[in-house]
Amino acid sequence: MRALFSFDEALSPGALTSVFQIVSVFIALLAIMGAIAVVTAINTAGFFTAIVTALGMLGAGVAVILALRLLGEIWMSQLRIQDRLAILVEQGKR
Repeated sequence: MRALFSFDEALSPGALTSVFQIVSVFIALLAIMGAIAVVTAINTAGFFTAIVTALGMLGAGVAVILALRLLGEIWMSQLRIQDRLAILVEQGKR
């Protein structure tokens, strides 16, 4: 059985998907908690500032999740290319 943190082998697509989902949930929770913390300032004089800041925090969370998704897609495509190249090299040796 392969070790959980093996740096000699690349992560499998399933492991990358799991890591992406876990990190996305934490980023979303952080953005939601930050927005809730800002919304608690609604009863102050800076009502519109609190609303805009809360929306900005949620937007920043979504932007980070999308950037993370993009990185994951780039990484997954690189893994697919490496797999195909490995198959070509094996076929060339025959």
